[in-house]
Amino acid sequence: MRTIDYSHYFWQDEAIRLRAIRPEDWEDHYINRFDSSARRLLQCEVELPPTAAEAKSFAEKYADFSSNRLMFTIESLDGEPVGGINLNSIDERNGTFSIGIQIDKDHRGKGYGTRAEATEELPFFLLASLISCKKTSTSFF
Repeated sequence: MRTIDYSHYFWQDEAIRLRAIRPEDWEDHYINRFDSSARRLLQCEVELPPTAAEAKSFAEKYADFSSNRLMFTIESLDGEPVGGINLNSIDERNGTFSIGIQIDKDHRGKGYGTRAEATEELPFFLLASLISCKKTSTSFF
C-alpha cells in the first residue's frame, strides 16, 4: 500500500488523528475490556468477561460504518492507537446522539480524550444530517 499523505486530512489536528476502526484493532479493544472501572463508566454496566472472539467480532462489525454507531480509533500522529471515540444512539428524528470515549490506560492524562471530543469536525459531520443536535456524552480519560 502506498504511503498516505495526511497533510490535508480533515480528521486530525496537531496532536491526534481520528480514523475508522479496522478489523486489526481487535486486540486494542480486547485489552481495554480488562479496564473494568473505565468500561463501567463508559457502558454504565458491568460487562461479561472479555473474549478474543468478541473483540474480533466487534472490530469487524463496526469497521465499515454500517451500523447506528460510528466507531473511530484515536491515534497519535505517528500512528500509535491511543483510544477510541464513537457516536452512538444516533436519533435523526429527534436530533440526538451520544459520544463515548475511552483512552487507553497508558495514554490517559495527556489530553488525547479532550482533543478528540473537542474536534469540531465530529459533531459537524452529524449536523449535516441532523436538524438539531442535543449531545449527551460519556467520557473516561
